[in-house]
Amino acid sequence: MAGDAGTRQEPGALAGSALDAMSAASLPSIDIDAALRNGWLELWYQPKVDLKRKCLAGAEALARFRHPDLGVMMPGDFLPEVVADSICRLAEQMLIAALEDWTFLQRYCANLICRPQARRRSRRRHS
Repeated sequence: MAGDAGTRQEPGALAGSALDAMSAASLPSIDIDAALRNGWLELWYQPKVDLKRKCLAGAEALARFRHPDLGVMMPGDFLPEVVADSICRLAEQMLIAALEDWTFLQRYCANLICRPQARRRSRRRHS
């Protein structure tokens, strides 16, 4: 159970969700291909911050499955069910999504990313 001594719940896991009430054996079969077609797979980004320079240095992409009945599922709940053919399609789709998101972030959020040269120039202008 979540919260018991010696157990660890993955960050972002939904305590008290429908998944907590089910044993691993009773989870419904997961069809990754259907999830890809229906847009049930998402990337959640964990920011990586450069504390020395006080700016965003990157992000880690975390795959999450938003099941229509069970809610958000962690990778340990859906990845073991994925067959070899589907894992390739899953990896390809997640990589494409991450690259599209990165392109968007570079275009519209460039001021959040560490850029040492730009910071040096702006400091000189304000001196």
